[in-house]
Amino acid sequence: MPAKRAPARDSPAPRDPKKQRTAIGEVDNSIEAEGSTSPGDTLSPPEGAAGAPSTITPSTLLSAPGAGQAVQSDTTGEQDDDAAPPTSLAVKKNITRTAKALNQVPPLLPNEDTTLLPPKFRSYIPDNVYSRLNQLILYANVNVHVYAIGRLPRMLQWGPASGGADDLSTYLTIGGVPVKMWVTAEVKVPWFFKTNGSIQKRAAICFVPLRDCDAERGLLMSTAYCKPQADSPDKKGMWASKWLASKDTPEQEIMPFDEVYDARKTLRPKRDMKKLEVNVLKPNDIVLVEALVRRYAPRTDGYPKPSASAGWTSWKTFFELNSISLIVKAPEKVAADAEEAFDVEI
Repeated sequence: MPAKRAPARDSPAPRDPKKQRTAIGEVDNSIEAEGSTSPGDTLSPPEGAAGAPSTITPSTLLSAPGAGQAVQSDTTGEQDDDAAPPTSLAVKKNITRTAKALNQVPPLLPNEDTTLLPPKFRSYIPDNVYSRLNQLILYANVNVHVYAIGRLPRMLQWGPASGGADDLSTYLTIGGVPVKMWVTAEVKVPWFFKTNGSIQKRAAICFVPLRDCDAERGLLMSTAYCKPQADSPDKKGMWASKWLASKDTPEQEIMPFDEVYDARKTLRPKRDMKKLEVNVLKPNDIVLVEALVRRYAPRTDGYPKPSASAGWTSWKTFFELNSISLIVKAPEKVAADAEEAFDVEI
């Protein structure tokens, strides 16, 4: 009698293109104004902001509470390995050694705060925009390490040092992967041009998070994350900045910061959003600031700047500006009053 043939094994299901391995993904979903998002829609971050191939549904983000009511967070679910960004072998080997040898673990952040914005938080913010702002304030995507500042995991660490191209020791990370931070905020000082109109070599923006708890987190990260701990600034506000040129670059060759996007109707992948001139940004505009948390080793008197690969003994933290998305444009009168009331010394 002939032997029975084993049943044919089912062929594997086709791979979901949304779960391709990627360090920085692109998405086709958007966060739109209230009334344009149905209960079944999904929310994803924009491309270039470490946008995520995975999604978070409104049921996991907002539990339809009343204004000001706390929302249940959901960042403890299992992570899909296929959706996780790749980490080089050199980075993986350095994670454990670096955390132990270089004192990489900063203080714990406070627990997540999921309080929503109250209605009429600002008189010039349209009612149908509040749902979008609350979605941005509570955004978290564990698969690609993109978090609103209020939902950053408590346990973060400075990245591993390798001394090579994949050295991540200047970045705040989770498991050796840099964390991208979203802050929904009011603009206080756009610092992109000098008083004579020339371009700043270091583009910067001062902003105040819409929630006090987010401002407190920003203060903690800019002081307690330093070694030794830095003093608290006298003025309220967070700064994010980005070098556009080296100190030796001629002024005529410096190009202005151009990662500014129009998200007044919808926050989409950046390739699908209209770019704005940076001088459009004025005080009291409501924006989404996207930044990386980084550190640098300051120079000391009589000594050159230390090498990060040789080990970190002291450092200061800063927020490296990636992009700014305009959500609400403040009326001209409000912006003018705020600009005169908020002085700055740099």
